[in-house]
Amino acid sequence: MKKILLTVMMSALLAACVQNPYEFETVKPLDEWYSETSAMGGSTYWNKIAYPLPPAGTIEVCRTGLEDGAIIDIYYPSAHESAKDLPVIIIARSFKSSEDFAVYGRSVLTQEYDLSWAHLLAAEGYAVVKYDTESPSNQLQAVISFLNENKKSLGISAEKIGLWSISANPSVVIQFLASDNEYLSGIRCSAFFAPVLKTGGAYSFDNLHHVPYFIAIGASDSAGINKTARDFAKKCKDAGLTYEFYEHPTGGHGFDALSAGADTEKIIKACLDFYNRNLK
Repeated sequence: MKKILLTVMMSALLAACVQNPYEFETVKPLDEWYSETSAMGGSTYWNKIAYPLPPAGTIEVCRTGLEDGAIIDIYYPSAHESAKDLPVIIIARSFKSSEDFAVYGRSVLTQEYDLSWAHLLAAEGYAVVKYDTESPSNQLQAVISFLNENKKSLGISAEKIGLWSISANPSVVIQFLASDNEYLSGIRCSAFFAPVLKTGGAYSFDNLHHVPYFIAIGASDSAGINKTARDFAKKCKDAGLTYEFYEHPTGGHGFDALSAGADTEKIIKACLDFYNRNLK
């Protein structure tokens, strides 16, 4: 009788420790999400990346909202329900949602460029996080806090987070890496495409919580933008940090969308390898 009672108690304790899956507001197959977004008004952000995208398979786009009004989309890879502790890649943003609507007439969450990157990274086995907000300067920290607080129900690893950003968006990554956030240790790497990588003042290079960096520029991009990226790479080299630097010989701003070819595919493949080495 005691053994039966003990078994019942242990079963109840184990059941209490199991956290139910997170309840998203919407869950849609990626193919359905592509169909919906392609029919929306407004212009897309550049176009899909010039890289062979794998089949969408059973990739799902799961949406939720935060109390501050931000919207989060998580792209889950195929068969994610049977997986636990998925590594995460966050696409960081420094622009307000209203700014995107003013320029493109639609949210960045529905634009082809970001969709295709999320598609590609999710197909590699990552939970890919995109967000839209009116408070971008603090939102990356809020998103990372959300992931840590809900990691069990989300099925993700908050200790294996990679960051991805392009153009002016790396500013929020630099700001976060210069903070004293309690979750900094979970950031394993960061990729920057065509980036503005200015450091100084409160966000000086020496004050950053450094992680392995991937930096890719296009030779035909703005000379000022490329200088910040080259300067950042030189500082990494001088400090003995782990980093990779690529320059597309003819690419412009966002070359991976605008310049299809062997050089583009080589750099994107190198980025995937970079994440796989640092997050898996």
